[in-house]
Amino acid sequence: MKKKTYVFDDSTLDMIDKLKCELNQKEVTILKEAVRLLHEYHCDRKETYESLKEIVQKLDYIVKRIESLSYQLGQCRERNEQLERKLRELTENSA
Repeated sequence: MKKKTYVFDDSTLDMIDKLKCELNQKEVTILKEAVRLLHEYHCDRKETYESLKEIVQKLDYIVKRIESLSYQLGQCRERNEQLERKLRELTENSA
């Protein structure tokens, strides 16, 4: 093990003292657990952001696809209306 010295502000030292009393643990144990929990939190947060990024990319693809299909549907409807008008004209002219 390596020995290191850290400097903490008063509020952090107060929190460590309170935790020592409440948990009945040594400062080293409390600090090790705090660093472990922070690391775990950071990793979980990183995974969450990666998942969100993937979801956003998929949603973006879906929105673009819907936009494209909506445009194509509009073109089909317009073409269908043109053909129906032409059919009405032909049926009216032949009658």
